[in-house]
Amino acid sequence: MKRPDIIVVAVLLTALLALFTLDLRHTAADSTPKIFFTAEGHGQLLAGAGQAEIHVPYPVVPAGYGPKDRHEVTSAAQPQMARAIALQVGDAKLTLVSVDLLEIDSQLLEDLKPRLPSDAGEVWVCATHTHSGMGNYDPNLLAQIAGTGRFKKAARDALMDAIAHSVGDARGSMSGYLFAQQGLSLTDDSNRDHQPEVESSGLEVLLMPKGPDQILDLLFVAAHPTTVTRPASQLDGDYPARLATPHDSHFVNAVFEGALGDQSISLAGASELFSSTRSKSLEALVERFVFRFRDLTSADTEDTGFPPAEPPMMKPPGTLTIAQTKVELASTEIHAGPTWTHRASSNLVDHLAAPHSAQLSVARLGPLTLIAVPGEPTAAAGRALREAVGDKGALILGLCNGYVGYIETPDRVAKGIGEAPRQYYDASLLSRFTSAASLAGHTLGLPARN
Repeated sequence: MKRPDIIVVAVLLTALLALFTLDLRHTAADSTPKIFFTAEGHGQLLAGAGQAEIHVPYPVVPAGYGPKDRHEVTSAAQPQMARAIALQVGDAKLTLVSVDLLEIDSQLLEDLKPRLPSDAGEVWVCATHTHSGMGNYDPNLLAQIAGTGRFKKAARDALMDAIAHSVGDARGSMSGYLFAQQGLSLTDDSNRDHQPEVESSGLEVLLMPKGPDQILDLLFVAAHPTTVTRPASQLDGDYPARLATPHDSHFVNAVFEGALGDQSISLAGASELFSSTRSKSLEALVERFVFRFRDLTSADTEDTGFPPAEPPMMKPPGTLTIAQTKVELASTEIHAGPTWTHRASSNLVDHLAAPHSAQLSVARLGPLTLIAVPGEPTAAAGRALREAVGDKGALILGLCNGYVGYIETPDRVAKGIGEAPRQYYDASLLSRFTSAASLAGHTLGLPARN
């Protein structure tokens, strides 16, 4: 072997040895979260809705599973959509966007800014977490390997165009609205890791127009959308897309996932979801999953097995306040795979794919608190975030404004149970987000604990 070749081999072996034996991960200089944006508005609630189809550049892969289940498809079971609900009270503006996607990468918000209308205000982009939606859109290396497939600029552009159009349409349709909220009966979700905490209830928020405009229906749920048989033969928005399909022409629906990290759907006869009767089973799932206001439309008079809803209290929220924080993340700590690979995997993920900072945002619309979390918190992690923000009834918006993977409680990470083997970061991850939630809650005038 020639001397230059020996040197190259020696360097490669040394680098490989370092990768498997040394801790090469970054260290967050400051774990203290920082507020980088606030807004406060008082007065009448203005709202609007918009939606746009993602013009998928086929062929694409359905995003959601690893390489062995990955293949390209050329059609979709239903249009892949971006749905936006724009809110404004006084000078405070917030637009919530729900997209039929697996996850939202942290770079997307920055890439979107030049395409958004100048009056968009703060925009929160959240994924429904369907495991059979369009792939190929995320440039992050870890996402490409783990779930979304090889990056294609055309898919990214199609996604951003749809989001921008939905936001523009929502902002362009603003008018006066009243506010109502009522619990959802989610009797069919369960904790897949057999933990005691279960996100057993959700919330439906309706914005009622003062004029002839459409009713804006926001559904907050918490269960992994994995009911579509894999490998999927078509793109499919799973149950969130079906919930988002208006049951009445007067409604515009948008679905947001909460603390779903260890939540799955558990139906009697759920095996039918993976058989030839899948479509009928999904219709039954949707019927059971949504508890609507029966006094608003005659379409809700059929017996769905739930007691009649009390008429909702309609009132203007009066205020909209927003606080957004930047969170410095700890080092990655990969637990998947053989033990001897953990150090190398952590080093590689830390330097090649894992975000080193993230955004946690909190908003208050009248009595309603929203917490936008860039990942998949478990039910217990969701409870910790609510307690930290100062409102035990706060709604989690998971997979929103970025993606840091699963967020599990520190004790379970230490024990290696629950979703800990799937978490990318060390045990301090949740505490960094609860510190941010506490700071944002305090900024918005919420108590330290309820």
